[in-house]
Amino acid sequence: MTTAKKCVVWLEDNPHEDSLLALSNYIEKKQDQGVYLRSATGIMQLRRHLDEAKAEEEIVCGIILDIIVHGMTNLSSFERSDIRWGKGTADAGNKLIKYVFRSHKDNPWGYLSDVPILVLSVKVDISESEFKEFGDNIRVVQKYEDDDWELEVKAWVEKVVKS
Repeated sequence: MTTAKKCVVWLEDNPHEDSLLALSNYIEKKQDQGVYLRSATGIMQLRRHLDEAKAEEEIVCGIILDIIVHGMTNLSSFERSDIRWGKGTADAGNKLIKYVFRSHKDNPWGYLSDVPILVLSVKVDISESEFKEFGDNIRVVQKYEDDDWELEVKAWVEKVVKS
């Protein structure tokens, strides 16, 4: 009997910083446990990765979401061009959570509604309480706030990989 492959989907618009590369490499080393990283730098690529994971029957065990995604102004990649925000705002991640990952109305991504989400942000004014309406499995970590933030991400990855 074969075990289904799992994947962690990561949306990060600036993945080339040293600490983010190190975290990416950490997750990629989980391949021997049947866990793969699908890393996207934009919303269109995120959609492609989710479609590919579903087609390949991978289990999305976690979503890492940079709350600020530059260069996007709507969710047209998810057939929701009616969901818009101003250019350069930090709303992209919030809109993805609300209208894609936690929306249940005729949503082809409804299977992701219980998948744990790790929100990464450089904004210190973002907290988990902002996401309570979407359930308890959304965690917020401030990037670069202190030396322990990378350890928090690794601990979160370990937890979702084992679930």
